[in-house]
Amino acid sequence: MGASGGRLRRAAGAFLLAAALASCGGSAPDAPASPTASPVATASASATASATVASPSPSPVPTPEAPVALADAHALLRAGLFAEAADAFASVAAAARAADDAALLSAARLGESAAAREAGERERSLALARLALSAAPAGSREETRAAFALGVRLNEAGLFAEAADALRPHAVLGGGHALALHVAAEFARALAGSGDAAGAARAWDALLALPDLGEPLRLAVLRQRADQARATGDLAGRRRWLGELAALTGGAAVRHELAAAAFTLGDLALFEEQLRAIVTQWPGSEEALQAIADLRAAGFAVDAGAEGYVLYRHRAYAEARAVLAAGLTEPGLTAAERAFRTYFLAAAYDDAGFAAESVPLYDEVAANPAAGVFAHRARYWAARALESAGEHEAAALRHEAVAGEGGQFSAESAFRAGFARLRAGDAAGAVAVWEALAAESARARYWTARAHEALGQTAAARARYRLAAVESPRSFHGVEARRALGQRVDLDGRYRPLPPTPPAADGALEAWLETVAPGGPPPSAPAEALELALAGLPALADEALALAAARASSPRELLELALAASEAGLPARASAIATGLLARLGPRAQAQEPPELARLRYPLAHAALLERHGRARGIDPLLLAALIHQESRWDAGAVSVAGALGLTQVIPPTAAAIAAALGEDGFGTADLFRPATAIRFGAFYLGAQLERFGVAHHALAAYNGGPENAARWAALAAWPPADFVEAVAFAETRGYVELVMEHYAWYRALYGGGGG
Repeated sequence: MGASGGRLRRAAGAFLLAAALASCGGSAPDAPASPTASPVATASASATASATVASPSPSPVPTPEAPVALADAHALLRAGLFAEAADAFASVAAAARAADDAALLSAARLGESAAAREAGERERSLALARLALSAAPAGSREETRAAFALGVRLNEAGLFAEAADALRPHAVLGGGHALALHVAAEFARALAGSGDAAGAARAWDALLALPDLGEPLRLAVLRQRADQARATGDLAGRRRWLGELAALTGGAAVRHELAAAAFTLGDLALFEEQLRAIVTQWPGSEEALQAIADLRAAGFAVDAGAEGYVLYRHRAYAEARAVLAAGLTEPGLTAAERAFRTYFLAAAYDDAGFAAESVPLYDEVAANPAAGVFAHRARYWAARALESAGEHEAAALRHEAVAGEGGQFSAESAFRAGFARLRAGDAAGAVAVWEALAAESARARYWTARAHEALGQTAAARARYRLAAVESPRSFHGVEARRALGQRVDLDGRYRPLPPTPPAADGALEAWLETVAPGGPPPSAPAEALELALAGLPALADEALALAAARASSPRELLELALAASEAGLPARASAIATGLLARLGPRAQAQEPPELARLRYPLAHAALLERHGRARGIDPLLLAALIHQESRWDAGAVSVAGALGLTQVIPPTAAAIAAALGEDGFGTADLFRPATAIRFGAFYLGAQLERFGVAHHALAAYNGGPENAARWAALAAWPPADFVEAVAFAETRGYVELVMEHYAWYRALYGGGGG
């Protein structure tokens, strides 16, 4: 009954939408009537037409070679090789014309249009999108997809009347295609741009009234309404639609714009509310820094603790210390406020390398009865600061106390209590601490084995190594345990050809999931994201998948979404969803993870680029993949707090130096968002470090922490890798090397013929 009811509600919604669109379809000025649907169609006629195309006509079956060629062209497009992608799509189009395959010709022209759009060739992109629409078989999914893509491009170009003309027949006809409602929303945007504000409002209202309108579309409509209000100077409307957007997404950028609209309208309460929400909820955002400046400029007081924390999150440690220290002199501070400010003052000293100065401040927080969770954190970081200062015995005693608290850092302190004793020369004390306190992790087992070796207890050491190697074979310390046992560790980082990716067995993942999380029939495949990707709009596809994953109620839904993300060429989203799925399934399923799911978590995108640039720089392509996985999780648009960009997270000054070394005179910073450029530059820099140091661990430390720092750490403890990692002074770099090498072990196991 529930499913039937859902279908009835969708049908009613489609009728409402068709009626609303029909009533405003002819009001866009200079929009010629469509030959396929009258712009003044009645509601009943539109509803009837919708019923006739609820199932798009099947597309012609392409030639056997066509799917591979088209997929290769899309791979070039995703890699940022726009000229090569355009040529590949043009070749597919030529073959489609020869085979009289209209559907394939439309798909190829649409891909070529997307390549031109990404290359900044707007007119060519528009011309190709028009060709894609004219080539598409009537009533096919290719026709709707091409109409939508053309409408988007025309709207972007400000050609709203033509966009309305292209979109009108498909918007009026309503549902039946995964993009049907997207088409309707884009049509409303075209109407608004054409000056038909009333018609656009009716269309938008009809969409928002649909009971099962998906969150991606609701966001799109609200953004369009906010844009329209901004364009027309409708401040009240802007405040309304931005407010709804803020309630739905909670984003810092939306809230900052809403605050600006509120200020202009004289609504200072809303202005203050939004800016304070940004400061407290998104302290690491650029908007948080701006929000503090805006509040102060408007005459509002800014809490020193909140401001100091924002500065700390932006790694402005000196500025954070100045603000927090001054804030501690304010009269009337509560004990909780004092604890918060003192804790981050200590952290701002600690993270800037002033460990000795941080300890008394951490101790002050720990002694404050109102410190709450900060008391436990302060005790832990005070112990770590003493380690950094070389006071290992004192650090060990503090870590033992923290280990017994049962708090956030207790497990880590249990390990570090033993490690501090080992560094102080007390191997027996280290063994005693680890056997009494430490969890049975590969890390604790490895170092317990090292302590046994220091005591001359070879049999006990080998037993601990074996446990670490068997229980966690791909973790950093599991790999190092295998190395200590004399087993093969195939992770030197040197170039070796990339083998073909093993084919996935059809249905294997679904069958496995049924054994670990039985849950009835799987949900229908999410077609919307793939259609958006094929229309040349991957950002919209990614957003649709992210929102769907956040609302997914079952493991089956998450699996389908991860597979859809992979099919749509969105490795970052596929990895994130698959990782969330595995975490949701729990330890038993994690122990039985099939390689097909692991390959979703550890995707191998842009394999041809990894192979090409790995070979050129003497790097294992799978080490490059591991580095990308850690740096950006395969998000080509990633931007770090430090300003590093793209897949390999190269900062602009370093990128400029690399471009000069490679002789690329036309390089621009935005090129780092193209995977082809990011991989080439990242391989160049990592290859230089690998050539200099000769050891993958040292090269990775240089990539993250700087070559001169890596040289200094290598001089302290070059080998074995576990000793080198512990010699790394930067906590971020230490964790970075461990994680990239763990990813590398996974990539070798999944894609390298079982090595690692």
